[in-house]
Amino acid sequence: MNRQYILILTSLLFVINNSFRAQSEDITIEDLSSQVEKDDKWVDGMNLLVEQIIDTETTSAKEYLTEVISVAEELGYKKGLVDANILFAYLLNTQNKFSEAIKILEKTGGKVNDDSTLAKVEMAKGVIYYERSEYDSAKIFLDRAEILLKGVENLTFAKIVNTRAGVYSKRGDYTRSIEEAVKAARIFSKYGDEKSLALTYNNIAARNCSLNLHSKAIGFYKMAIRLNEKNQDQNALTMNYINLGVTYKNLDSLDLALIYYQKGLENSKKLENPEYYYAQGYSNIASVYLAKDDFTEALKYYQKSLEVCREANIVFGYVFVFVNLGQTYSHLGNYSQALTSLDSSLHYAEKLNLVWEKSMIYSIYSEVHEKHNNFKEALSFLKKQKVISDSLMTSEKAEKILEIETKYETALKENSILKLESITNSQGLYILYLIVGVLLLFALALWLYLRSKLISQKNKSIQLNEEKLQLELQIKNQSLIHKAINVAQLEDNNELLKLKLENIVINTDLDKNKELKKIIRNLDSSKENSEIWNEFELRFKETHGDLYSKLIQEFPNLTTTELKVISFIRLNMNTKEIAQLTNRSVSTIENTRNSIRRKMNLDVKENLSTKILAY
Repeated sequence: MNRQYILILTSLLFVINNSFRAQSEDITIEDLSSQVEKDDKWVDGMNLLVEQIIDTETTSAKEYLTEVISVAEELGYKKGLVDANILFAYLLNTQNKFSEAIKILEKTGGKVNDDSTLAKVEMAKGVIYYERSEYDSAKIFLDRAEILLKGVENLTFAKIVNTRAGVYSKRGDYTRSIEEAVKAARIFSKYGDEKSLALTYNNIAARNCSLNLHSKAIGFYKMAIRLNEKNQDQNALTMNYINLGVTYKNLDSLDLALIYYQKGLENSKKLENPEYYYAQGYSNIASVYLAKDDFTEALKYYQKSLEVCREANIVFGYVFVFVNLGQTYSHLGNYSQALTSLDSSLHYAEKLNLVWEKSMIYSIYSEVHEKHNNFKEALSFLKKQKVISDSLMTSEKAEKILEIETKYETALKENSILKLESITNSQGLYILYLIVGVLLLFALALWLYLRSKLISQKNKSIQLNEEKLQLELQIKNQSLIHKAINVAQLEDNNELLKLKLENIVINTDLDKNKELKKIIRNLDSSKENSEIWNEFELRFKETHGDLYSKLIQEFPNLTTTELKVISFIRLNMNTKEIAQLTNRSVSTIENTRNSIRRKMNLDVKENLSTKILAY
């Protein structure tokens, strides 16, 4: 179970007084369970300690919670009973007993009279729906919970806002997500909830990364690290180091990325079950060496990652390790071994029915075949990738969404009917008016919900179209790269032919020399070469809009050569690849990049690729 959800649910327990928290560090489940006098404080302590084992010792957690619920009912201690039922519902949800979990929360909410306690129950529903990726339903319950709190900004309110920030993030609204998360962070800080605050900082950082605001992201990751170091939260700390490594890698700061990946790997040794982190850590380090073109070192770390996956039987890890090995072998020129590794990756992806991962593997197949000049196979796998990508947008997905919404709508109706049945036992005209009022309110709520559903479906359709456009853009970029490769090959052929002709000139008579020299001059001013570059530029402008005009308007001193290099950077090509395509040395391309940086007035800390990709 993902640790972040445990941290989210921690808020569902009221904060026990500081003296108890200080003592609880030395108290165990066994100590409390054997305690003869079972009072309110005992219930709170058991709930707090059960929360710590709920993801690792599910059987024991269930037994303890059953006892806590029984004791809380006997004591008439509503707060403790609600907290225990929420934890029990969450435990059932992790065992894929979703319906049972929601029923427990519905039953618990039916016994609660005060709004602040009911808000905790509604929030728990929202958290569970969020975990199950049912974000529309999650938001409905989170909004209800906030309304019940009536503007009171306590820890429960902060957790509601923080979970809703996650909903906005999943919908791609990162700006709104950050705004909500910052609001939650302010409250966590006020109440001294440092674990939740650290988690929130981590989430804010991740969403800044999604907006390409990497400098801000780094600041928030480091704030999270300081809090997690202080509280010795090794799980969260390990993930902070890894996330910071990813951010630096995105900024091409490979040495810093390597430092934080190694920190994450080293810190994972302090965890109870570090195998997953070992596999991920070795793979992360390998990716840095791959970016540095140190393929031998990359291969060594990917193989270490594979060994860990085999020892710990991390089958899911095979998919990614083998595909990375395939890329590495390809860079090393071992075409056969590269394809064998990709075959293994595809085998496990099919075995686990990982559709998106299959699409990714087909893309890598295409790249490997293209790198080894097998363009027919490269195109074949690119088409396979597109078929899978299209299949992810089928009506089946829309039908599933409609099915879930229908179930939820039915649940709302059943809930209203139950309430009406309890009311009909009373008498009088007042009851009749109340029934009519409830029906009218229900009709209004249903109309609003259906309207919301239509808007939601429209938004999903827009999102699917955007994903399709993104795929088409990737395919167009591939076509541009192929065109650039053709130009480079033509230039190489021309250069080779010139050298051969110049060698012949030395050994021929004067009249023939004139004809040969004329041919050489024609090669130097090859119109075909120029026309292909013109066609490349035309297609580039069609795909990437008015990038050239923006750059020329803002930086009129950019040369044609510099604009050409910028176009390759926009296609996510590194210096070495650009050098190969343009038949220049790596140092020449580096000089050109430096010239571009000077003309664009970039600061030393600013990344050229990030700047160009922002246009």
